[in-house]
Amino acid sequence: MKENPNTIQALTNAIVRADMWLSQASATDVSKVVPPAYLLAAMLNILAASNPAIKADEIKLNELLPTTSSRRRTPNIGE
Repeated sequence: MKENPNTIQALTNAIVRADMWLSQASATDVSKVVPPAYLLAAMLNILAASNPAIKADEIKLNELLPTTSSRRRTPNIGE
């Protein structure tokens, strides 16, 4: 923290702003800004928790969904 105080402060500010926004946002507002792959990952985790035939950690979202930019990477379920 002593080595990167500006980075720590910027991260703290971002978390506080995000928390403030989330406290006032509707589910629709959140769904508009969350990448579809993250929503899909959450749904697959819920399905896997309720159905042992679904192996969430074996599903590779990177292979199912293209990324929208070179900087954004879709997560795999097991991450």
